[in-house]
Amino acid sequence: MLSKLGFLILISAFGMLAVMSGLTMPQSLRQKLPALPPGLAKQFPALSKLTLPALPGKKAAAPGAVKAQSKKPPPPPPIESLMIPSPLPAKGSYALQLGLYPEKEGAQGMAARVNGFKLPGIGAKTMEVQGRDGRSWFVAYAGEAENPADLEATKIRLEDMLSLQSLRPILIPQPKA
Repeated sequence: MLSKLGFLILISAFGMLAVMSGLTMPQSLRQKLPALPPGLAKQFPALSKLTLPALPGKKAAAPGAVKAQSKKPPPPPPIESLMIPSPLPAKGSYALQLGLYPEKEGAQGMAARVNGFKLPGIGAKTMEVQGRDGRSWFVAYAGEAENPADLEATKIRLEDMLSLQSLRPILIPQPKA
C-alpha cells in the first residue's frame, strides 16, 4: 500500500515538473503551431494560439507560416474500396489483410515481420487508405492473387505463423491512369 502511494506521488511530481518546465520556457524557444484543419480549429479555437518549442538547430517558424508544397500526391483510396464486391470483378488483384493501423510504422512493422519469414511468393506490403472520417489508415497485406479462393493456403499458413485468426481477403485498388 505504501509503495503504491509512493509511486503515485512520484508520477505526480514528474507531471508537475513537466508542466512547470513548459510554462517557464523562454519565449525565444517557442514557435507557432502549424495551421490546424478547419474542423479542429472550429471545435478547439484555443489550440490555434498554442506555441511549441523550436527544435534544436532550427529557427522558430514565423507565426502563420505554411510550407508551400510543390505537387500534391493523389489522395489515398477510400477504405471501402478494399471490400470484395459480389459478383467478383472481371479483373482484380486480391491479398490477405494482415492488419489496419493508424500509424504507418505499425503497418510497416507487420509487413517486415511477414517478410522476415522469407516465404516464397508471399511478400508483404503496405498501403495508405482513407477512412470515412477523412483520417489516413495504413493496411498491411500479403499474398497477392487473381482470385480470393487462391489465397486459402496462404491464409492458413500465415494465420499459423503469426498466431492470427480470420485473415480476410481484400481487393487491392488499381492505380488510376
